[in-house]
Amino acid sequence: MNKGLVVTVLALGTAAFGLIPSLTYPALPELQRTFGTDQATITWVVTAYLASAAVLTPVLGRLGDVIGRGRLLLVCLLVLSLGSLLAALAPTVQVLILARVVQGAGGGVLPLSYAIVREQLPPARTPAVVGLLSSLVAVSAGVGIVIAGPVIDAFGHRFLFWIPLVATGAALVVALAVMPRGSTRPGEPLPLGAAACFGLGMVAALVALSQGEEWGWTSAPVLTLAAVCVAGLAAQWRLDRGRGSRAFMDPGLLRQRAVALGHLVGFLAGFGMYASFAFVAPLLQAPVSTGYGFGVGTSDAGLLMLPSAVCSFLGGLLAPHLARRIGTATVLGLAPLVAAAGMAGIALASGERAVFLPSYAAVGLGIGATLVCLTNHLLGAVPPAQLAAVTGMNANLRTVGGAVGTALLSAIVAGHRSSGFPLAFGVLATVLVAAALVALTVRKTLEMANQPIELLVNDQ
Repeated sequence: MNKGLVVTVLALGTAAFGLIPSLTYPALPELQRTFGTDQATITWVVTAYLASAAVLTPVLGRLGDVIGRGRLLLVCLLVLSLGSLLAALAPTVQVLILARVVQGAGGGVLPLSYAIVREQLPPARTPAVVGLLSSLVAVSAGVGIVIAGPVIDAFGHRFLFWIPLVATGAALVVALAVMPRGSTRPGEPLPLGAAACFGLGMVAALVALSQGEEWGWTSAPVLTLAAVCVAGLAAQWRLDRGRGSRAFMDPGLLRQRAVALGHLVGFLAGFGMYASFAFVAPLLQAPVSTGYGFGVGTSDAGLLMLPSAVCSFLGGLLAPHLARRIGTATVLGLAPLVAAAGMAGIALASGERAVFLPSYAAVGLGIGATLVCLTNHLLGAVPPAQLAAVTGMNANLRTVGGAVGTALLSAIVAGHRSSGFPLAFGVLATVLVAAALVALTVRKTLEMANQPIELLVNDQ
């Protein structure tokens, strides 16, 4: 097995996965005009992807733990490729929404990639390669927002879906030749009932969060979806109780404070990262007369956001090296503070580029380091049989955090016309400070348990 080619495959797959959601956000107005649809319908282009990815990322991660991670990674790359092809050729908005569901079904690429790294590479290389993959996800998300406007202006919206198709297609071709398939676990049943209940609960939650502002947060559909969410997750918990490693998501793992707190950090980090994606570009394009806007066009807004994407990549690469010196949990506690300081700077920028640029660069640096250290922490804190399932759940919680953050910030911006954007970024700063405090609690927990702070490479 050529380990260098395996890492290349994983890098291409994760980079494409990072691009897919972020390329679409800036394209929504163009897609609405192109397909001649309304605002309510076009938002389903985002909602359908989020719901599909949030449900299937942990499900496919758990399935890979049972039937072989390399084997399932090939399936996910194929699904991502087919979803991107269908989106590029979509003749109607309904077909585009279906394509987004298919793209979301490829979300297993992320947890499967992390688990394959932990399984196939020497322990000493694991943190650095995880850092590379996490950095690629973060920087791809940033780059997607940056390039979407220029790509649409030059080539049209369909080209947005050809870009990830090329990456996943290339990864699939190489993976067929070099990727180890992994082995199944004889006699281990697939926890389909618990997975179905989990999926029902998560779809209900994300649809309610995405549509709540339009339908009304106390409307019958939203309250019904909230009840379905609670019922679905409660049923999943009940089905998984006492099943240990055979569970879809072992409830016993959540009794480990290091895992539970890691998931909470993931939710808060996702709140800060994904919610900011939806509001930085509108802030930059708001008129200068508002007192906080920069009055720039789509392409110029992308250029102003580029340094953050670069810093996110650098933060992910540097975090494992810093963690070797002071510990992963320590870096995990400090990195969100860097991002929080950046969010606070954006809130106070008042249209000044000299303030915005270093502030948004700090956001990228802090978020990039946070995601890498969080993943490395979880890979060292859970048993091998649950690697992909747990990292998939953490990715799911980041998505849910982003959905909650976007819904909350939308209400803030709509309700405070003159100060909505500064207030929204102040909220993001506060949430990231909370993430740092939780991460520092992880460190304290590990110290009290006399465990190594550097939870990376005990070869299990």
